[in-house]
Amino acid sequence: MKNKFLLSLIIALSWSCQLRASPWVEADDPFLRSDIQFMADSSLLLMPANTYPVRWSLFSDQFSQVDTQQLSKAEELAYHNVQYRLDSERLGRGRSHLTITGATDSQAGNNGFGGYPRTKAGISASHEIMEDQFAFRVASGYRNAKASEDRWNFDNSYFAVASHDISLSVGWLERWWGPGWQHSSGIAQQSYPLPAFSFSYQQPQLPLLGALWFETLIAKQDNNVADDYLSASRLALRPVTYLQMGATYKSWFGHDGSANRTEEWLNAMTHENDNDLYSIDVRISSRLPWQGAGGIYGEQGRTRDDSLQYQMTGADAQWLLGKQSFRGVIEYAEQKKASSDFYQQALSHKRTAIISIPADNELSVGSYWQFSTDQQLALFWHRTSLNTDIFQRISTQFKQPALAGLVTLNMTVMDQHISDQDRTNFGINYEYRFK
Repeated sequence: MKNKFLLSLIIALSWSCQLRASPWVEADDPFLRSDIQFMADSSLLLMPANTYPVRWSLFSDQFSQVDTQQLSKAEELAYHNVQYRLDSERLGRGRSHLTITGATDSQAGNNGFGGYPRTKAGISASHEIMEDQFAFRVASGYRNAKASEDRWNFDNSYFAVASHDISLSVGWLERWWGPGWQHSSGIAQQSYPLPAFSFSYQQPQLPLLGALWFETLIAKQDNNVADDYLSASRLALRPVTYLQMGATYKSWFGHDGSANRTEEWLNAMTHENDNDLYSIDVRISSRLPWQGAGGIYGEQGRTRDDSLQYQMTGADAQWLLGKQSFRGVIEYAEQKKASSDFYQQALSHKRTAIISIPADNELSVGSYWQFSTDQQLALFWHRTSLNTDIFQRISTQFKQPALAGLVTLNMTVMDQHISDQDRTNFGINYEYRFK
């Protein structure tokens, strides 16, 4: 029924809308995000860089206004990296994908922004079409999963229409809402993407508010909690060049046997639902010595009844070291446990968290490297407190162009056994993009 509903909605939108669509900067590449964040911290881009996916058109026009003759070497490298991806979207490069995944455990590798594939074995193929009136991607795959309904999937499929500053989309898109690289109480996609219908509004320049990005969505969330629909909204602002702000509100609705789901959804949207979680975040950024740029950021979330509280602080900075781009990150996140198990269930989808909140607290220190030889490396150390136990793990993700495609190696090493996981997990991902 869920897939039939989405298909019917896609058909209806395609017949009723004569609009213009634009592709997104998606929540799957921490290295692209790193260069975008560096340009934003250097005041070369005026968009909020704390919410993904975000339409390229929110800041693509700003590229034409960048004076490349005045850029430092670090800014020039980031500019060309982002410009290449933007041109690839404009020219339609690599619209067809084939991806093969294998791992010793689904938890292998980096689990922050743009993390692991979340399966022991899988294969998927996709094709994307961009037209003046609409855009869509058809993706289908098969993966190793305990539940038979999880094996065949449509992850990363979407249909979108847009007109000027407004866009509508339906499909399975990964999302990351918040300034953190490893933690977020907004949406930090750590599971299979949620099937969702989304409305978004963007405005690159408003009086007092500056750049604005707003998105609201309804998603079907499969878990054991009675309320299996998620209503989520996100507002991101950048009133001045050095300040980015965001606010997120989530609420669950859809009791079994409910007579009026629309009424429940409206109650969820208007804060009349007791099952809610809201958070605010802020980032202050600046240029740094030696051609660097970075910022400090924080996030705080809570439920209305204070049964769950969360806070995160972090700092990051990017420099050019020789010909290598380096971004260092440090984050500390903690929460007070929920007084009931509702939120522990509601914040899950397909048995994996849709937000990244540690059990008690977690310190993460790491870096993102982009080498002049086209390799990319993410390396993080985590120290996590769980009840009375303290354990450490190292997660890494290495990307290497090879075999006419991109090979990604993921690895996680822990200092002790956690649940039924092995101490060392390894995974590999191969992506081929047809020209």
